Amino acid sequence: IDVYIRRPNEEQNFYVIYTTGMSDLPMTLPKDLRDRDDIKYAELYMFLPGDWRFGQPGEPVSSEETDIWIVNYIKFLARFPHEYKTWLAYGHTLPNGPDYEPLCEGTKMGGVVLSQGDGDIECVTAKDGTRINLYMVIPAYEEEIQYKLKYGMGELDEVFREKKLPMILNLQRENLCADFKEKLD
Repeated sequence: IDVYIRRPNEEQNFYVIYTTGMSDLPMTLPKDLRDRDDIKYAELYMFLPGDWRFGQPGEPVSSEETDIWIVNYIKFLARFPHEYKTWLAYGHTLPNGPDYEPLCEGTKMGGVVLSQGDGDIECVTAKDGTRINLYMVIPAYEEEIQYKLKYGMGELDEVFREKKLPMILNLQRENLCADFKEKLD
């Protein structure tokens, strides 16, 4: 698994990080979905603020001087379905441990949810015709993940739209389901 970093430019003042290699192998789908070739392959991406600390191109990266943890995390997610013989798709959630430990220092988000855009950002088709789904990794609060588990990803996407979830990661963003108190894990 490789993670590529597209740096900000004059038109787009944000980073794009994305995986390659996750789609080299099909994911292991549940028995009732094994014939679904349209969901066997995927890659992951995220949008990060233009001031994210990745260091300068061509210079060695020190973890003390950068926020490189996000690269390691997205790489872990891309390896996850292959290492555990499972799959990832739209609406899947992954808590950061049983207690939703913060993803990093400076945030209370304790997991992620996978969403999918539409149009050019939904999927790509490989030269051999294989559909590769593109899933956006959205760091999420425990209450947002619990809300999704209760009501489904369509409803959580609706909350994200109504409350204007930023597409570019903000580790201090508002918890969009802060008043949701059920525990469904």
